[in-house]
Amino acid sequence: MAARALAIALGEPRPRPPPRGAARLGAPDRDEWVAALDQAAAGCEEPPLLLAHSLGCAIVAHWSGEASGAMLVSPADVDDETRTPPETRSFAPMPMKPLGYPAVVVASVDDPYVTEERSRAGRL
Repeated sequence: MAARALAIALGEPRPRPPPRGAARLGAPDRDEWVAALDQAAAGCEEPPLLLAHSLGCAIVAHWSGEASGAMLVSPADVDDETRTPPETRSFAPMPMKPLGYPAVVVASVDDPYVTEERSRAGRL
């Protein structure tokens, strides 16, 4: 049975690449990580449900594939150099266009990696 949901666990303190990813953990690369998500999604029989955390939310925002939905948890604001480390700059700028499928953002009001206003921007 092929996967129906993909979890992208790339948050602090130790980012991990998506399934079958080839990312360098010390220097995450947007193109490598997006390609790894694309490869993992290609193995799904149906458009996957995505669950992403922290920097994984940026991967979902940059990915152009089809999904049945996404839950974006504690997104990292890669556009704000005061909130995210220099290693995340390859993920900037964060696309602010609609995903094309239903998505929910779950963020706290005191998250050190994203302001409440930015997390409410409708799309990270």
